[in-house]
Amino acid sequence: MSLRLRLLLTLIPLFVLGLLAANLATYTALQSYLSDRVDQQAIAAHVSIEDFFTRGTAGGPVPGPGDAPRPGGFGAPFPPGTYGELRSNTGTVLKSSSFNFTAD
Repeated sequence: MSLRLRLLLTLIPLFVLGLLAANLATYTALQSYLSDRVDQQAIAAHVSIEDFFTRGTAGGPVPGPGDAPRPGGFGAPFPPGTYGELRSNTGTVLKSSSFNFTAD
């Protein structure tokens, strides 16, 4: 068996294993990043929708005098078509709305 063939038979599997390891690392990192991003968006939307229902401000939640921003901030954006509910401690729906942002 020639040296060239032995090198090829050794390096090709190592190359394939390296590509598989890089693929796995990339997939894991991307999945973690996207999951964290969805969590951040859900928290931001929760704060905004809660402020909308409790303050009743049209056009989105805004800070009142002396209010400090909470995680997610005031008026954090959420996608059109987002549905929100305000529930009591017993689970009864007090208010609900679907937020569709259309230009009137």
